[in-house]
Amino acid sequence: MAHIIGDVSEVMSSPVITVSPDQSLSTTTQRLLNEEVGSIVVTTETVELEGIVTKTDLLEGYARCETPSEQPISDMMSTSVVTIEPDRPLSTAARRLDNNGIKHLVVVSDSVEGILTTTDILNELGPTTKKLIEQVPPTNNKDTDWSLELYVRWGYSDWCFWCHSWILIIS
Repeated sequence: MAHIIGDVSEVMSSPVITVSPDQSLSTTTQRLLNEEVGSIVVTTETVELEGIVTKTDLLEGYARCETPSEQPISDMMSTSVVTIEPDRPLSTAARRLDNNGIKHLVVVSDSVEGILTTTDILNELGPTTKKLIEQVPPTNNKDTDWSLELYVRWGYSDWCFWCHSWILIIS
């Protein structure tokens, strides 16, 4: 089923970057930096989901530990991983992120298939919303038209925690 801003499978990052639970804090941090990602999924050798570790988790780990090269990542990963199925709409993913106060969802079907972040959703939403706004006729109001043009150029949007939906930020 197609949704107005797409499905999770259309926007998620795949293949997902993974490490085993026994990897060290320093090795995991180096991998995160090399891959230029904000989180790494922790899996077993049989690719079963064990947890997730984010940049924040790694920073906290370095602050607490004396020997990062010996500290297993399993000591600082989040084990209560919030997941979503690849065929779910992005609006459902956004609500799930918001309801759980997180920035990363692990995408699973029969196995770990990818990862979806708030940034992925915003990047997808920008061009879609831009196309919708371009269909709005000019009002000949220099303040309003300038604001719409600013939005169209820079793709300002955000998730509203009060109304639980995407909003346009128009100055």
